[in-house]
Amino acid sequence: MKKDDHMHRRNMYFHNAGLWHEDMTKKNKWQMKSLSSIIKVLGHMKVRQLRQENVVQLYKADTSAAIAAVVVVVVVVVVVVVVVVVVVVVVVVVAAAVM
Repeated sequence: MKKDDHMHRRNMYFHNAGLWHEDMTKKNKWQMKSLSSIIKVLGHMKVRQLRQENVVQLYKADTSAAIAAVVVVVVVVVVVVVVVVVVVVVVVVVAAAVM
């Protein structure tokens, strides 16, 4: 994201990092941090409440987006192949008719 860490309002802070299963920088330059790293950096000794379902949903959303992108690429490749085959068949039929 293109925002620096800042206090959003009283007792609410924005940190420019995403929650992930490991520390890494994604291809889009987003900084991803594990929960243990976030706790360590912020100096928290314990987490009051963390709903595991939220973490799982984040992971599923990222995985679903990747799968959707692959499906789109496969569909585009199939369409291109079909178009090429149709063009070749038309050229062969026209060439045969001309001879």
